[in-house]
Amino acid sequence: MKILLAIDGSKSSECVVNELKNITLNKDSEVIILSAVEKSMPIVGEPFGGAVFEYEAQIEQQGLQAAKDIVKEAKERVEKDFGCYVKTEVVMGSPKYAIVEKAKEWNVDFIILGSHGYRLWERVLLGSVSTFVAQHAECSVVISRCPPQD
Repeated sequence: MKILLAIDGSKSSECVVNELKNITLNKDSEVIILSAVEKSMPIVGEPFGGAVFEYEAQIEQQGLQAAKDIVKEAKERVEKDFGCYVKTEVVMGSPKYAIVEKAKEWNVDFIILGSHGYRLWERVLLGSVSTFVAQHAECSVVISRCPPQD
């Protein structure tokens, strides 16, 4: 069985890893942990373009490094807690498209990702990665919700 865990370092990501407890994994199971870093958009053009582009490149590199750290930590946790084979990847691009494309490329049995629990206007403005993935993935999708905070 191949499972894709889509994580981003949020509280929802912790719940995604915890969701593996509800699945029977065997020694042949493979968990693929994916994190996608959104490419930054230029905010100004010339004459400040050069300095801004350099700054944006640094921000992207920091985002990539943070994603690599998050994925590494999740991999160690899954290996320790579940003892199955774990593969990781960090990609640059839109998370919703990256998750769907990688799931198809890797021929996964299902995807587990978190729900941030956005309300209507947040979803309208920010979009919902989990909704997009559930509607477009060619495999089953588990959307994990964190327990409510007290």
